[in-house]
Amino acid sequence: MITFLNDKEDKELRGSFFDCIVGVSAYIGWHCSVILTPLLLQGLTDCSEFVTTKSIHAMSALTELGLITKPGLCELVSECSCFLVHPSLWVRQAVAGFAATAAKTLSVLDVQCKIMPLLQPYMRYPLIQIDRPELLLESLVSPIHRNVYDNVIKYSDIELLLDTLRERQNARLIASSGRIPSYTEMRQSLKTVCLFRRLEADGMCPSVEDYLLTMSNHLKKIHKHKTSADAKHNKQSEGKIEITTPIRTHVYHLSDARNKADLLQNRRARRLPSTSPIEANPNLEWNVVGAEILPRAAESSGSQPSTPPPESQSAFIGVEHGVNMSVHERSYIQYRTANCSVDLGKLLHRQQDHYLEALRSKEWAEQAAWRPQLPPPGWRLRGSLVAHLHEHRGPITKLAPLPETPFFASSSKDGFIRIWDCSKMEGKNIANRSKQSYRVPGGVSISGMAVCENGQSLAAAADDGSILVLRVEPTSSRMTLVQARQLNADEDGCAVDVQYLDAGPQSVLVYATLYGSLVGWDLRASGTSWRLENGLKQGVITSFCLDSHQNWITIGTSSGYHIAWDLRFQLPIATVEHPSAARIRKVISHPTEQSWIISSVQGNNEISMWNLETGFRQITLWGSNSPPFSKAHGNNQSVCAMQAGCIDRAGFLLAGGTDQRIRFWDLESPTESYLAIPAPNDPLIGNALTYDRRLIDGTSVIYAVAQPSQIKAGKGDEIPRGGPEPPPPGHRDCISDISLCKASQCFLLSASRDGVIKVWK
Repeated sequence: MITFLNDKEDKELRGSFFDCIVGVSAYIGWHCSVILTPLLLQGLTDCSEFVTTKSIHAMSALTELGLITKPGLCELVSECSCFLVHPSLWVRQAVAGFAATAAKTLSVLDVQCKIMPLLQPYMRYPLIQIDRPELLLESLVSPIHRNVYDNVIKYSDIELLLDTLRERQNARLIASSGRIPSYTEMRQSLKTVCLFRRLEADGMCPSVEDYLLTMSNHLKKIHKHKTSADAKHNKQSEGKIEITTPIRTHVYHLSDARNKADLLQNRRARRLPSTSPIEANPNLEWNVVGAEILPRAAESSGSQPSTPPPESQSAFIGVEHGVNMSVHERSYIQYRTANCSVDLGKLLHRQQDHYLEALRSKEWAEQAAWRPQLPPPGWRLRGSLVAHLHEHRGPITKLAPLPETPFFASSSKDGFIRIWDCSKMEGKNIANRSKQSYRVPGGVSISGMAVCENGQSLAAAADDGSILVLRVEPTSSRMTLVQARQLNADEDGCAVDVQYLDAGPQSVLVYATLYGSLVGWDLRASGTSWRLENGLKQGVITSFCLDSHQNWITIGTSSGYHIAWDLRFQLPIATVEHPSAARIRKVISHPTEQSWIISSVQGNNEISMWNLETGFRQITLWGSNSPPFSKAHGNNQSVCAMQAGCIDRAGFLLAGGTDQRIRFWDLESPTESYLAIPAPNDPLIGNALTYDRRLIDGTSVIYAVAQPSQIKAGKGDEIPRGGPEPPPPGHRDCISDISLCKASQCFLLSASRDGVIKVWK
């Protein structure tokens, strides 16, 4: 079987050796460990990455069977660790799996003392669960670019290249220590072929150079094997290449990175005039490229301007902008480029510019798709009452607009779910009634509601532990029950909040339980999709939110904790505690910052914005008359409802709570914030508040300042008017939820604890 590895032409045969060696070694026993180690190391230096991946998989299988001794295992991990930055994803996944298998086999002391120092240079951050290959892959640094790796492997004098990289590394170490390094002249051969300029254009940096040096022993052997294998297939002569195939396909990668200098250089080269059209059969011209050599440089002045060919035709390198470039290190041969090559170069530059523009447009489209669609540009809340809805007989818990429709749903403690039509509330309609309604069996109070499946269904959580999924029928006056789930009263209690997670092929309903669990329920399959146990040690869950890209979930607790969970790995990734341990009333995601959350706490109408990556409180919105962050003169007013969004890519926040006011906070220009809807009989008029900013303990605090001169006078000093005074339009009880809905224009929806819904514009 060992002779299989001597066949340098059939990679399938060499790969079959590593497939079969596991079973043979299991039959022989651990005595073959001494023989296996050099054979496995030989697979790491194979010229085919297919065989390299097979050898690493064989290492993992042999390690699981206990057929490799501890010294041999540490040696294999040491030799494989440098492949964690290999350009091939297959190789990186195989090495991560082998390292995880080794970590499971060895003791904790051996892992921390022998394995972790080998993996640490290739990790962006330290890792505890090294036995999880997916976590190890996530923590790795960016791999070496494929073009850099291939150019290094294919370079003829790789010993000279590695020596030059080592000299550059030593110079950097001397410079980092504070001394002035003595730079030596680069070898003329490297200078001639401009190798380093091409490598740097492909993305080589000092860190990549260090990674290449750690792989130097493997690179030399791979280069040797690859050169001998290519020599049997390619027939090369001095300064030219023979193309024997009748049709040649030329591939140009539009996604290759180009620096600013290359872009400017290509744009200047694009202005070259074209004097001849593309021939009918360009492949005939490709066959004679390089066949005619200009003996004197003067003869090239009247010929067609030369343009560098695509990357796949790197053998035909001529002269561009006065710089000699040649594949062969000892020749300065200049070739005349065919007319089709000039036209092809212009086409490639034009297509690459179109590709870059398409990439930018795609990025903007993806960002716009995740951002809220409401409100439209230039929207401003005037505070004019459009409709007053009072069909509910209990406190309203949730308002949920149905996407791409003028409908919105409301849930209440009276056990009813109602759907309303905003478009019917415009104009002179006097009676505004709900379009559809559904009553929970027994009239049980509803604590939360979410829109599912792009507005086709509604999910509601009741206080008796039941979760209902209702189908919204556009042509009917009632909703139908589709699915239902009853929670265990001893394990979960009831659901305190519910939200919908659109996870591509899965349709997951996420709910938080009274006893501290986060559960994902796939509506398209039976059973529970996943379950995260948060517990009650840090308080009861009061609210939670999903980020805009649905990668993590953040909960708020009654003890003032914010806890973020990664939904990809189902692990807690951040815990942030409020300094005063105040109860979290509401948690939502930030409209513009992906790693920020917005939470409101009990007292002083305080709203804080937290950076989950750093755990720092960045901004605080202080809506109280007491001094910011004061504990002695605080009040019990709290924000219970928040709605965030963007207007012209500038974030804003609408907030309402127990003081019956709705404030508009401009997150881009805080001084432009204003009191949008005052409370009934509010002594402050719309422009009686100004907003200022202060820096307190590193946190930017935005607070309101009342102007005494703009406080309204008493009723006895008012100018009498004819007729009865209209009642104030504001809410007369605590505002429980806020949302936005669009019909012919954007409306603000607000609900209160007395069962009233108001529509504003």
